[in-house]
Amino acid sequence: MKVVFLLRYIDSGGITRVVYDSATYLLNNGAKVYIFYGKFLGEDNSFKILLKSNPNLKLFQFKGFSLEISSLLHVPCSIVKFLYKLYKFRIEIVHLHWMSLSFICIISKSILKIPYITTTHLINKKKSSFFRFYSDINISISSEISNWLIVNEKVNHKFIYKIFNSVSYLDFPFIPFSVRQENKINMGFSEKTILLSLSRFENIKRHDILIDALHKIKNYDFILYLAGEGKLLSEIKQKVIDYELSDKVIFVGHIDPRFLLTYSDAIILTSDQEGFPMSIIEAMFSGVVPIRTNSEGAYDQIIDKKNGFIIEKSNVNELISVLKYIFKNPLLLEDFSNNAHLFALNNFDFVKNQNKIIELYNLKLKNQ
Repeated sequence: MKVVFLLRYIDSGGITRVVYDSATYLLNNGAKVYIFYGKFLGEDNSFKILLKSNPNLKLFQFKGFSLEISSLLHVPCSIVKFLYKLYKFRIEIVHLHWMSLSFICIISKSILKIPYITTTHLINKKKSSFFRFYSDINISISSEISNWLIVNEKVNHKFIYKIFNSVSYLDFPFIPFSVRQENKINMGFSEKTILLSLSRFENIKRHDILIDALHKIKNYDFILYLAGEGKLLSEIKQKVIDYELSDKVIFVGHIDPRFLLTYSDAIILTSDQEGFPMSIIEAMFSGVVPIRTNSEGAYDQIIDKKNGFIIEKSNVNELISVLKYIFKNPLLLEDFSNNAHLFALNNFDFVKNQNKIIELYNLKLKNQ
């Protein structure tokens, strides 16, 4: 099988991570995989290095596909180059991960008869659906996105396949509660509650809500690790200084989180909008208790007050209430930790979900 993943951007976010993991799985199962993209974004180049480190994974940039004003003159040439590459590599199917590029898939389907399927990662609340052309196989990564596709985008429910983002349990092994406590002692944090946040520093992620909440309960004994990059990093750092939280908040940059997950108690996500955050899945597999807003994917990931906590978006007081609960009842986290791990095993198995996607490829090719 020869597959192209089509993206508008490569960055340090979840879509790039999903594409990389899927591409690697396909390669390991004998497929030939290409990633076509418009532009690389971000200060951190770890994903770019990661993608280029695999000699069997071919990356090609098409400047016009970023669809930025400065690149619009490149669109015609990029389309011609795109069609040529599809023909040259004898591509069998295009997997589109950015719906604003769907018009390009319509062109390649019309000229080269190459089918495409789509994955919708986010609900597009602002832009018209006029230029979004869906396939008869459309992957949705959450219940909210499935509903949005049906109600707002008028996609036939028969053409929607819900497949959650997933990770391998081998990459994020479970750390039993007792071992986690030992790890905290070894790190010098025996009496502290260790909190973790893994997300880009952008407006939509609402780090300000998290810092505001911690400022009001800074008398409790905790450490917060903030991992990620982004345009608001300097602003959040200054907020931490202004709130006199520098001794409790540690910025660690864009990192592999697996070591932090071995001794963290809870992961916090305060986003106003999400797709299906990989950081929550990784944490649950590891046994770290998730606390997240009721943005997209929340109720697919968490059974509230059983394997984690769901809070209202922008609700500082509700976040404070949950944090006080875990600060005052640290031993109760063991049940939450075990439940989170088991829920992840049963619902976010990487191999199972990747094989579902491959089945959809085969179905599309069979019906072509």
